[in-house]
Amino acid sequence: MKKLFIHQPLFRLLSPIISGVIIYLLVLLLNNNVEQIQEQFFNEELYFCIALSYLIQEFSRGLLLLFKKTLFNKLSRFNIFLQVVISMALCLVISTVAINLYFKYLLNFSASIEEIYVFDTIFCGVTFIYIVLYLSHQYLFKINSEKLLQEALIKKY
Repeated sequence: MKKLFIHQPLFRLLSPIISGVIIYLLVLLLNNNVEQIQEQFFNEELYFCIALSYLIQEFSRGLLLLFKKTLFNKLSRFNIFLQVVISMALCLVISTVAINLYFKYLLNFSASIEEIYVFDTIFCGVTFIYIVLYLSHQYLFKINSEKLLQEALIKKY
């Protein structure tokens, strides 16, 4: 139980693909209708969503490792709040910059505020879920370690 599944190579390779496809479908459903999904499913926007999902998830993973080293792995409310706020703010910056660059250099027009808002909201949701997975694992590890310690003390006496 020491190694969390978000650090496993298979999860790190497959999760951005799955979440990128889901994010792309959400964006299509918010901007278009269901019939247009069949026409527009496989195009460069899908690959952009997958690449941005990979970038956001790897960045979130790096931040989690950084917070683990700097906050000494304490699960206090302030540390959790700080971790969530900083991760979400940096996710907003990364996704906004990436979307603006994609629209400006690949599509040759500027992104609207609504498009940026939709992408930022969805990617902040992904970042939040990623953080919650990590924190729930840390909390579960702490509780299980305490129970194992109690069992060892009971066996000792």
